[in-house]
Amino acid sequence: MVDWSSFFTDKMSFVERLINTVDFIGSTVVNYYYISVNQHIANELAIYPGWETRPPLVNLMSDVALVLVNSHHSVGYAYPKAPHVKEIGGMTLNIPSELPEDLKSFMDNADEGIVYFSMGSLVNMSQLTDDGRKLHEFLGAFKSLKQKVLFKWSGSTLPKVDDPKIWIREWFPQRAILEHKNTRAFVTHGGLQSTIETTDSGVPTVGIPIYADQFKNVEFLVHIGSCVKLIKSNLTKDSLYWAINEVAENPRYKAAAQSRSVILKDVPKKPMDEVMYWLEYVLRHGRVLQPASVHMPFYQVHQLDVLAFLVGSLVTSYLIIVRIVCALCCAVRGKCKQQNSNKIKRINKP
Repeated sequence: MVDWSSFFTDKMSFVERLINTVDFIGSTVVNYYYISVNQHIANELAIYPGWETRPPLVNLMSDVALVLVNSHHSVGYAYPKAPHVKEIGGMTLNIPSELPEDLKSFMDNADEGIVYFSMGSLVNMSQLTDDGRKLHEFLGAFKSLKQKVLFKWSGSTLPKVDDPKIWIREWFPQRAILEHKNTRAFVTHGGLQSTIETTDSGVPTVGIPIYADQFKNVEFLVHIGSCVKLIKSNLTKDSLYWAINEVAENPRYKAAAQSRSVILKDVPKKPMDEVMYWLEYVLRHGRVLQPASVHMPFYQVHQLDVLAFLVGSLVTSYLIIVRIVCALCCAVRGKCKQQNSNKIKRINKP
């Protein structure tokens, strides 16, 4: 299973699997550390009558009847999961809002298409452009494109641009833009919500991951053929122009994105209906989906005690066999020496 912070795909070499395992162990250790921190905070702040009988956080987190995961195999790698873990990816997809009239007119009249650039709500664009010093690189790339550009900006001062085909605003209706027929490419940081939205809309992407799971999400889109990845530290006018132009003009990226969109939408129920069904199911039947492993220690879940016993048994058996063989060899050697000694005595006897 690919760790959430991994840079790898599900086709890993031995070294990559080793690194992925170390990442997983590191993530687990960090999670347990923060559980203890949050436990301390809860014990200090969450005080109410009877709070002393409250189970520890680690028990509350594991002893659950149902886990709803905002993911889907169309936007990530398939992985084994317990019966009480249900994927409800797409639940957060809202109905696209209506485009404002000026934006609708701008997009409808984009004969060569639209490129939408947004790094989400947490990435400050003024930092990504080195406080604006590299802004000319971005604008230079946008001006070289034949498509119109919608550039979502977040920072202290909204930049001004004299090119009428480039719009810079602090907010755009992302879902409505991605659903528009003229949208050719989406430049994104690779956040989970943006990944789900662009997959649902079948729009190819240029990925510029910044932190956390964005690297894994972008790597997955590259893996399925709907994305070109750029490195934050190496963003230039030429690299940005090439990546956007490649994705917008090469039909294979669009085909891969639309193919993945079909997979995301091919579900028996709408995600929210799926959520309601399983919530009501658990209310009716309790913890029937919960595997016994949630109450088992780590070493039992991964059969480490059994593995240790088998390895120990093999090593012990090997050592016993070696001792027996050595003893037999010594006995045979001693008997041979005794026989030779007796034979020499008989020969030398007068």
